[in-house]
Amino acid sequence: MTPRNDVHPFLYPLLDSILGKCRLLTWSEREEVIGAATVAIFKGRNLPVEIDAAAEFPKVIAAVIAELGTPPVTEEPQAFLYSLSSVKDHVKEGEAWMEDNPGETPLSKRHPFTNGAS
Repeated sequence: MTPRNDVHPFLYPLLDSILGKCRLLTWSEREEVIGAATVAIFKGRNLPVEIDAAAEFPKVIAAVIAELGTPPVTEEPQAFLYSLSSVKDHVKEGEAWMEDNPGETPLSKRHPFTNGAS
C-alpha cells in the first residue's frame, strides 16, 4: 500500500487540501499549513468513531511527504515533519538530519509539545 492508501478515506479531502496548498511552499510554510489543517480536522470536527486521530495523523504526514516526492531532508522544519511520519524511513531520515545538524533551531524550543519520542 502507498501512504495515501493508508489514510482513512474520510481524511482524503484534508489530505488533498494540504497538498493543494503545500506544493509550492517552503518546508517551514508546509509545517504551518499541515499543523493548522490537522488541528482543524482533528480538534474542530467530529470524526467518525472508527477514526483514531492519533493513529491517522502520522499517516497523513507520510502521505504528504510521499506525494511531494519524498525529497531528501535539507532543513529543520522538514526533518521535524519527517520525524512525525508513519513511515519508518521518513522517521530515520528526519532524525538523522537532526542528529547531524545539532546547531539548528532546537525542536524543543519551537515545538514544546514534542517529547522527542518516535
